[in-house]
Amino acid sequence: MKLRSVLLAGFGLLSGVTYAQSAHQHGVAELFFAAGDEELAIEIHSPADNLLGFEHAPVTAAEQQALAAAKLQIENAPQLFSFNGGDCELESLSQEWGALQQSDHEHEHEAADHEHEHEHEAADHEHEHEHEAADHEHEHEHDAADHEHEHEHEAADHDHDHEHSGHQDVTFSYHFHCHQLSELQSFNLHWFERFPRMQKILVQGASDRGQIAIEVTAEQHKVAL
Repeated sequence: MKLRSVLLAGFGLLSGVTYAQSAHQHGVAELFFAAGDEELAIEIHSPADNLLGFEHAPVTAAEQQALAAAKLQIENAPQLFSFNGGDCELESLSQEWGALQQSDHEHEHEAADHEHEHEHEAADHEHEHEHEAADHEHEHEHDAADHEHEHEHEAADHDHDHEHSGHQDVTFSYHFHCHQLSELQSFNLHWFERFPRMQKILVQGASDRGQIAIEVTAEQHKVAL
């Protein structure tokens, strides 16, 4: 069976049930896998709290360091998965951090702000005389603009508060090539060791041998195909 067919059969039939059960529950993550045609695809969904202890874009230096450390840990697949047979090696990995990803653009924004600062200084010098002539006309426009900006700031504050108080899920997708997939008997999940806030992982998968749905914990972390 081709990997695409396995994905459709396994994820299409099973994923809706798992999502309905977990519904962003802290301490709980979901793992879907599909094995076929010498390929093993693993996708993990988890509340960001399980990995970071918070679910908003990092603000403090400690939060930024925690996010950076988590990203590096996610990239270290050999410390998160161990395989019993199969001769599997990682081919690709993608990380989706949602609103938390905003922190990646922080340095870009700082550079842009620095550039805009110099542009504004030059523009201020050029328009100094124009501003003096237009001050009276702009006074009434500023009054109206201030009123409009007040509502915009209130809306932005509301959105900001919502972002910090809302839930944030993250998704990680691993694609392994298994040179001897028929010999892959099981794989172990070591996520609990790396991320202690994670208490259990709901696993659903499909392979040429059939479908499984199990619950994995730190004490029992083997997934048998």
